[in-house]
Amino acid sequence: MTALFPEDPWIWCLLGFGVLLVGFSKTGIPGVGILFIAIVANIFPTRLSTGIVLPMLIAADLVAVFRFRGKTVWAHVWRLIPPAFVGIVIGYYGLKHLTDLNAGFWIGLLILLMIVLHLIRKSFPDWQPHQAGVALFFGFTGGIVTMMANAAGPLVTLYLLEMKLKKEEFMGTGAWFYLIMNCVKVPFGVSLGIIHSQTLLLNFVLLPVLLLGAWIGGRINHRISQSWFEWTAIVFTALAAVRLIYVNF
Repeated sequence: MTALFPEDPWIWCLLGFGVLLVGFSKTGIPGVGILFIAIVANIFPTRLSTGIVLPMLIAADLVAVFRFRGKTVWAHVWRLIPPAFVGIVIGYYGLKHLTDLNAGFWIGLLILLMIVLHLIRKSFPDWQPHQAGVALFFGFTGGIVTMMANAAGPLVTLYLLEMKLKKEEFMGTGAWFYLIMNCVKVPFGVSLGIIHSQTLLLNFVLLPVLLLGAWIGGRINHRISQSWFEWTAIVFTALAAVRLIYVNF
């Protein structure tokens, strides 16, 4: 098992890069931060990785809520939250009964599924999922995935993009949804023993890097190609997910 505070400086560099992307994704380009989840899941035991990631995501959500205050479309938040709550409970029991071995396998598959859904969305730009049943599916599935792998971002992104929100409305709406969902997950993480004083200390050590990423994201939001970052994140996330599946198969 890898130590919670790695001795290898390259691992710290990798963690720092991932945390930087988390902050950047919350204020700059959504979706890039999923690479951090894949990085942590490859460095730490897979169940523990979800507990390490969660407080960092909450910190990033708080930054995003402040950055895009007043831009939230609450109708979309309330539409997704009820089924997501149900999904979180189901994901909790699923994670409770998974070992580190099979959790790594399934988290890898879930990340690949998120990538596939993202690519499907790009292939059908005119698709508009406005029916209540579609919101139910995205919320419920997102709740399960976010509890088990903290990887619901691409799924929620798919839904919000198809709502044709303005850029800041998209960011503000997503920020509040993620913040609410991630805070709900904290008691479950404590119950599972994957959130404790040492994981919080690791988050505290990495917090300045997250704030730096959020600052960079806010500064260059309108100056950098979203497509370039999006495809780079997809490639590296896919490689990390395939490694998880291969190692834990």
